[in-house]
Amino acid sequence: MTATRDWSFVTMVVLPFGLKSSAQQDTSAEIGADRRNELIFSSDPFSAKATLPGDPRFYVRTETKSDGTVMFTDFNGGAEPPSVLGAAIARLLDSVDTSGRLLFRDIYPDWQSDPTGRIEVERRIRFLKEAVNDLPHDVTRGRTLQIWEEAGKICASLEPCGQKS
Repeated sequence: MTATRDWSFVTMVVLPFGLKSSAQQDTSAEIGADRRNELIFSSDPFSAKATLPGDPRFYVRTETKSDGTVMFTDFNGGAEPPSVLGAAIARLLDSVDTSGRLLFRDIYPDWQSDPTGRIEVERRIRFLKEAVNDLPHDVTRGRTLQIWEEAGKICASLEPCGQKS
């Protein structure tokens, strides 16, 4: 029998971009600056990917759907700070049209059944918010970050204002 998780703490979130304290900005830049230059990017006809040598869990993969949605199918910052993940996301978005929806699937995959699941979900959501906040203003301007649970998985999207998910 599968235990039912209480996802009631996950709500739609509107994130005001660019409102970090100077201490947060300095820490993010200090920690991630040296590793951002080590990111490795690759692509094939279906997707683009970012990896980081020395961190086997760091992996970001994106696809662009026919409706213009840019979907992050894999989104794992490994042991790196959000600024490195934000740099990977920004670089992957450089080569695609970002005027539509940006979708992050499976932030917390349902295959993880650890007893501290809620703590991990909260950590990953905080990590996502910080990484998204590090994106260039032209990508985040006029958008809201929406987070929800779908089939036991946590998903998120950056939606242009006025667009429904």
